Amino acid sequence: MLDNNTLIHILNNYEADARNALTKRITDDNEITRRYEGQPYGSEIEDRSQVVSEDVKDTVESDMPALIRTLVNSGPICKFTANDPENEADVKEAEEKTEFADWLIRGQVGSYKINYDFIKTVDMYKCAALKYVIDEDERVVKEEFKAPQGGEIELLEKITSTPFYDSHDVISIKPVDDGFLYKVEIKTKRQEIKILPVPNETFLISSDAQSIEDAELVGDISTKTRGELLAEGYKRELVDKLPQSKGNTEGETTRSLRYGKNESASTNSNEWALQKVEIIDLVALVDYHQNGMLERRHIIKSGDFILENEPFDHVNYTLASAIGIPYSAMGEGRAKQVLNVARVKTELERGLIDNTLLNNNPETHINDNVNQDDQYSNEIGKVVRHKGQTPVANNVSPYTVPYVGDKALIAIQYQDQKKSKIVGNQLTSQGLNADEINNETATRFKGVEKAEAAKLELTVRNIAEIGYKKLYSGVVWMAQRYMDREVVINKMGDSVKIDPSKWQFDHDTSVQVGLGTGNSQETVENLTGLWQIHTQLKAEQSPLTDEVKRYNVLSDLTKALELTDVSRYFNNPEKPNELLQAENEQLNAAMMQAQEQMALLQQAADNPLAEAEMVKREGELAIAQGKLQLEVAKLQEQQRQFDVKTNQDDSQHEDDVALQVTKLELDNQTDLPGGVQ
Repeated sequence: MLDNNTLIHILNNYEADARNALTKRITDDNEITRRYEGQPYGSEIEDRSQVVSEDVKDTVESDMPALIRTLVNSGPICKFTANDPENEADVKEAEEKTEFADWLIRGQVGSYKINYDFIKTVDMYKCAALKYVIDEDERVVKEEFKAPQGGEIELLEKITSTPFYDSHDVISIKPVDDGFLYKVEIKTKRQEIKILPVPNETFLISSDAQSIEDAELVGDISTKTRGELLAEGYKRELVDKLPQSKGNTEGETTRSLRYGKNESASTNSNEWALQKVEIIDLVALVDYHQNGMLERRHIIKSGDFILENEPFDHVNYTLASAIGIPYSAMGEGRAKQVLNVARVKTELERGLIDNTLLNNNPETHINDNVNQDDQYSNEIGKVVRHKGQTPVANNVSPYTVPYVGDKALIAIQYQDQKKSKIVGNQLTSQGLNADEINNETATRFKGVEKAEAAKLELTVRNIAEIGYKKLYSGVVWMAQRYMDREVVINKMGDSVKIDPSKWQFDHDTSVQVGLGTGNSQETVENLTGLWQIHTQLKAEQSPLTDEVKRYNVLSDLTKALELTDVSRYFNNPEKPNELLQAENEQLNAAMMQAQEQMALLQQAADNPLAEAEMVKREGELAIAQGKLQLEVAKLQEQQRQFDVKTNQDDSQHEDDVALQVTKLELDNQTDLPGGVQ
């Protein structure tokens, strides 16, 4: 087994390599930030135009609506698929994993901001990273509860049903007075998986990594105060030895570029508890047991001190780039592709403005006969005095600069076309005159639009397949191995309980967004056509369709219309309780139809000439009544099964409460009503 000194030596070598790569990456990222912000290039000339082209910002901001609509607002980005579609438990677990992971990634307070920042960073810079961790919070809280009529037993049930107290031990219950008010001391323990943004200037990865999975080192740099480390449970003598942070020069430059520099902010403090310490959180491959086998370990270090060291066979980071580079974990952003265009357009636009100003305010050459005070005046329609009898033209001569604005505009348009070819953000009308537009066909324009969208759609695919696929599978991996209690999630307004500790299958993850998903109108058109095909198949009683398949089309169509709650519009045929209302309505309609037929038969019975017609209608009524009775019987059986399941759930709940009361009796050596006898 490696001793600490040898381990620190290995980690420091890994870290030095990753920091060198980080420094180069930060240099590139900072240049993109300057161009995005429209900052000067440094080559500006005083009293000349200093305009800066905003092509970098235009590219990024024009990408974002489609990226957000496709990745964040179109339903689950990924889903888990059952290995055996015939195995009900396998299918149910895959659905639970999809719901749980999507709830974690897109359904939390602050999720939108985390996803937005991640996607925009991918589009702008070389890469973007997210980190997912499991956080356990254990504390003792004191609360006052007003107990129901049943006293302490019902009070325990109330505490159990409160989401905040999912995992708890009731230390004591004491009545405050003779009424129903109780003072309760509860030891709570919360487990939750958190998804954390990792700023680019703090992300570490080995320079030669081909993917995040094979990297020798992956991690991030952060700073914490000594007081925070003490509160996290580290011993004071260890915290006192940790080196005080000297600051990350490259990182501080990046942050000042993005957020502005706060001159009054102190980088550190003389107060011991407020002193900042640099913390490196690493997942590293090392031959820890010196048996020739590399293993991945989670290590937290500060300087040459190791705070935590444990085996951890997983990289709890996800990484994505807009444009991939073969055999490299790092790619590049779309913004980098227009840096040269932005520089050239800046020069062209500056020249255009300077040339226009010179033509509007031409140079004037004068001799000593002209009154210079008059000439220097900016007044329009001014009088300029001069001496002598010679013509004015002999004393004042304007110096004309040729106007080249039209030629500059052609050059600027060429650069715009060049940018469009690079990133695909081309307007269909750009560069075409009226005659050419009239001669264009709708088919060609549709082809142009698809060609324009192809590169952005590839970016969507890269982010989903490389970044989000790893994130979805990673949070499920974390939950399945470390969470030991139920989680209550919100699904379309309903509370759903999921217990990751009971998951037993390994499932594949598939991406749900793909090429073309960014075009909502086209998706709606395709799904509408698919619905018409299913409708025709049903009319032909073809075995190629069923109600579940038809519902799936409607579900995807609803999402394409950016209406997230499908249950608001359609009933799910796989959920009988959603169909009860529809079946009741159909049953009532059948009963009304039967009553109308009986009234007609009664009228026919009063007419002796219509006896034959009455016999015929009686036969039809008998058939209708038979069908009606069959439908009633089916509905009653469904209701009976629903009641049985509800009773079973209630019975199980009562058993669970009884066991909790019994545990309380054993812990407190007292007898409470409701325990197991």
